[in-house]
Amino acid sequence: MVGWSPGSGLDVTKEILYGIIRDELADRGIACLVVDTPGVGEPLRLRGVPSRPDYEVPTTAIVDYLQARPDIDPARIGLLGISLGGYHAPRGAAYEHRIAAGSADKTLRIFSIAEGGSEHVNADDPDPARQLIADWFADRLGTIPAHR
Repeated sequence: MVGWSPGSGLDVTKEILYGIIRDELADRGIACLVVDTPGVGEPLRLRGVPSRPDYEVPTTAIVDYLQARPDIDPARIGLLGISLGGYHAPRGAAYEHRIAAGSADKTLRIFSIAEGGSEHVNADDPDPARQLIADWFADRLGTIPAHR
């Protein structure tokens, strides 16, 4: 069981995304692999690797890697992204049928100002979205619920 991110957007690094969501996923028994993919983070800034329209290609490469690991259940792989990764993740999941969460079961949730988390990537209050995302993954991947 693993959730992974295909990039976190042009202005965020994988380390920030990992810091935002790791504890919530871990509390629910979900391993987390966060990678920089073409066009974001280190590939863009240090190696000059631009983004690409066919994000299913890096998605497939990462799923191949995860399925080769003996500590990962290949039937329980999820995918998430924030900001520009919110484009990359659904595109990757649409073409990569081994993704168990980013599947046909989709949820759109828009937070109001009163609820908090209404700014871009929930920057004003990330906790409501963080809880919703982690619970959604736990439900789709069949892991344990959070102990809160």
